Amino acid sequence: MLGVLVIQQELARRAAMRTDWPVCHRCGARLESRGRVRREIWTLLGLVVWTRKVGRCPRGCAIGHVAPLDNALGLAPCQKTCVSVKTPACLLAVFVPYQVAARILEALTGVTVSGDAIWEWVQEAGRRAKEQAQRGQAAAEEERRDPDVDRMPLILGADGVNAAFRPTPGTAKGKTIWKEIKVGVLARLGHRKGKGGCRVTVLRQRRVVAVRGEVEEFEPRLWGEALRQGLGSARNVAWLSDGGVWLWNLVKRFRDRCPQIVTILDFYHATQNLWKGVEKCFEGQAEAAKRYFEDARHELRHGDPDKVIEGLQAALALADLPDEANRLLHNAHEYLSEHRDHIDYAMFKKLGIRNRYALALRLQSYQQAS
Repeated sequence: MLGVLVIQQELARRAAMRTDWPVCHRCGARLESRGRVRREIWTLLGLVVWTRKVGRCPRGCAIGHVAPLDNALGLAPCQKTCVSVKTPACLLAVFVPYQVAARILEALTGVTVSGDAIWEWVQEAGRRAKEQAQRGQAAAEEERRDPDVDRMPLILGADGVNAAFRPTPGTAKGKTIWKEIKVGVLARLGHRKGKGGCRVTVLRQRRVVAVRGEVEEFEPRLWGEALRQGLGSARNVAWLSDGGVWLWNLVKRFRDRCPQIVTILDFYHATQNLWKGVEKCFEGQAEAAKRYFEDARHELRHGDPDKVIEGLQAALALADLPDEANRLLHNAHEYLSEHRDHIDYAMFKKLGIRNRYALALRLQSYQQAS
């Protein structure tokens, strides 16, 4: 109650100050005072009530009442709830359904709102974030980081995940509609000593960017967040993803602006495609397939990827391969050949970009959880 009284006294003081009336945006005439009108708004402290001056156009233009104090406070004409209530409500809605968020908010603050109101606030926040990203303000300032974190390699990755939606917002009715969410991850990797003194890679920082939409909407947000995370000053920067065409077109545009980005095909997908080709060539000989695959995987990881590609090429020259085996082997050869510049894992290790396989698994786990 004391907090509400203090706020109301301050608003009364501001309302009593001299007002510089703006001009009508239609006719250009300076607005004239029409007295004071009551205003109220719910805050975390409770209901705040005050009166403020309102003005109208002297020529009768249909612009409604104009309240300069409302504009100075950042209040919309029909706003009933303060951002001090909207912000925690939206944060709660990230983790629980809207109705549950409303009940938790009431229990914590005493402010009663509906689940529908919180849904509207979330949409409003989303629209503001989208407008901000489109204006390029997301990358206005670099995030402050610990100097130790700043010296670590910056890893960027992205992928698409499917999420379930309902046709009618705010209800559980209707057939499920699946839509793709494009997700980007920016991570700083450090190291610590494990058991026996071995070097273990640890995730020191992670930032996530996500968009329900096309790559044209996703790209500026991921680029803006990369700049915020120190893309321009990082000692080592690596792009890590699977072989999706849209991903490599995206990183190509990134490299046009930031040539120091090292592009890496994640080891998981490289070996996955290798295994698909090898398995069919040794159909019925599981142990032989496993031995060949393990040798090829080790060569790919620690040796010369050209030897692995040449081995696949030699296998394709065999005339007695079944059609299905020939097709999968051809796909594996083509996949690794197209990404030849992105699979030199031994060189990446020398550059200080280690343990990409572990990061790939983390990215996969995050996408599945999302």
